[in-house]
Amino acid sequence: MHLHFEKNNNAKCDCNILSLSWMGKVPDELPEDEGWKLNRTNYYQEGWLATGNARGLVGVTFTTSHCRTRAAELPLRTNYNLRGHRSEVIMVKWNEPYQKLASCDSSGVIFVWIKYEGKWSIELINDRSTPVTYFSWSHDGRMALICYQDG
Repeated sequence: MHLHFEKNNNAKCDCNILSLSWMGKVPDELPEDEGWKLNRTNYYQEGWLATGNARGLVGVTFTTSHCRTRAAELPLRTNYNLRGHRSEVIMVKWNEPYQKLASCDSSGVIFVWIKYEGKWSIELINDRSTPVTYFSWSHDGRMALICYQDG
């Protein structure tokens, strides 16, 4: 995956991106008997990019490297702005097996977002009032490791 930032004055945004996280395209429905199998071609060529910014917004955007993707192959909606944080979002991390997104802000609040029927909502809120220094999902997506500034 390549990321290109433009320096054109017309292309500037009014806030700083503090975190990026990529989740490649996974099947919409998972077969129960076979489990989740990675399709390398689709996984690396299209998927979801999450951003956390200084204004407390989490952006989720569908991206593809296919120049001539038909509209029928694209999701109905390709860009979301998730609101809820009251301070800058310093970390975003995808949970690929469960298609969830964790976002951490500078005040120590963690939101776990889930997309259901085309809409994103907050599934879980964790607030220790201490800044998060590291966040990671387990390989199977069932657990999270959270490190806080206070140890």
